[in-house]
Amino acid sequence: TSTSTGTSTGTSTGSTSSTSNDGGGGEGDAPQQGVECCSLRGNGLFACSASSIRSFAAVVSLDLSRNFLSSFGPLGLQALVCLRHLNLDRNWLEELPDFSGNAALVSVRAQHNMLRGCVGALRVASLAGLRHFASLDVRFNKLCSSQQLLDEATEGLGGGCDRYAVKMTVTV
Repeated sequence: TSTSTGTSTGTSTGSTSSTSNDGGGGEGDAPQQGVECCSLRGNGLFACSASSIRSFAAVVSLDLSRNFLSSFGPLGLQALVCLRHLNLDRNWLEELPDFSGNAALVSVRAQHNMLRGCVGALRVASLAGLRHFASLDVRFNKLCSSQQLLDEATEGLGGGCDRYAVKMTVTV
């Protein structure tokens, strides 16, 4: 099931195609309007190639939960320039992807993965430049204590959690 906030130009459940309403889309153009909310939940995905991720450039909400994803490669999800909400719950991730190219990102859920240790696995530095980022939910992973995690996250953000409005929901 796909859910969307605001108006949606289309939804996709379990597919990797998007629709375009404007017929344009040359190289260097802004992302085409198309699928805004996409759920690939529980599709048995083991990997997401860079080319398949690029086809979702206009997606605002992406649900990749309940798959077998362990990494996103060097480019991560940076091609998803419109992405605001990402659900990575119940995968095999040992670290989160680099979010530095996802300027619109507001929330990430990554519960029940294989994240271990502290901030390194969370790539907090890649969240530092995201002005709209508000919530990182990494409950039910093997992370260090909540206080140590928050201390390191604050340090990783240049001591400015308030400056970047970052709220981390962590339960260990």
